[in-house]
Amino acid sequence: SWENLVFYGLDFEYAALGWTEFSWDGSADAPSSSDRSWDELSEDEKDHATKLCYFEDNWDMIDITPNNGKFPYPKPKSRFSPWNELSDDEKEIAAESLQYSGKTWNSYGVAEIESKGWDELTPLQQSDAIRLGLYERTWDCFQNHYHSKRWISLEGEVRDAFRVLGWDENGWAANFRPPSYENKWGRLSEMEQTFANRICYFEDNWPGQAEEVKAENKTDASVAGDGVFDEDGTEVETGGNEEQDTSETGEKGNQIDSGSSESNTPSGTQEENSGSKWVSPAVPATLLMTAFGAWL
Repeated sequence: SWENLVFYGLDFEYAALGWTEFSWDGSADAPSSSDRSWDELSEDEKDHATKLCYFEDNWDMIDITPNNGKFPYPKPKSRFSPWNELSDDEKEIAAESLQYSGKTWNSYGVAEIESKGWDELTPLQQSDAIRLGLYERTWDCFQNHYHSKRWISLEGEVRDAFRVLGWDENGWAANFRPPSYENKWGRLSEMEQTFANRICYFEDNWPGQAEEVKAENKTDASVAGDGVFDEDGTEVETGGNEEQDTSETGEKGNQIDSGSSESNTPSGTQEENSGSKWVSPAVPATLLMTAFGAWL
């Protein structure tokens, strides 16, 4: 509260940045300084902000978590935690503006939001991403892997990493994925793995490693809503779909028969065979959850 700021002698510095008791408690608009980047602050404002332990990175909300790992930025913990291990607050944030479900959260590279770079997100989406521990640098690296950027705008080390993995400018412009992306992580050379780490890939989110998972989570718009799933992506039996055992594995699946020979296909794949088409189950409905409070 503003009274606490007065008690600790911090009210003068915040007042110099334009804050008042009313704007602090939310009954009035926040000052213009709160919407400006560090470079846009006056020298006097920077001086007062510095006395409040602000500097360029934390004022601009850039992740300053210590990074001693193999990636260029700290690995965002919440993003790589399973959906069922997230708090209710985290689930709500992920499900609202970012439009994640349990299935798309657990399957890296599937959610539509991950095809967008940080600059393509709305202000609300950026705010929600930050609340999940994803900042501009970590979003572009771990979520989008820089694919929304033009080849010429990639930084030198990033472009070098993509070259090692088989990309070039023409392939980048055509979004033509090189053969290395079809390999599982263990089949990449040590050098390929090292450079893949530089663009925030690792075994769990490497495209070649996740192809089977992605196939299991594809949704066919023509049958969206046919399957019902819980928040962890497990199918719930509703009695509306006929179940069949596969002849070899005994796994169950749903099949749309277009009038020709029947075939059973293990869950998670999509293929066409003599007019029969296997369709992956629908993604679960967006969950509603609650947001958590501000820093102060």
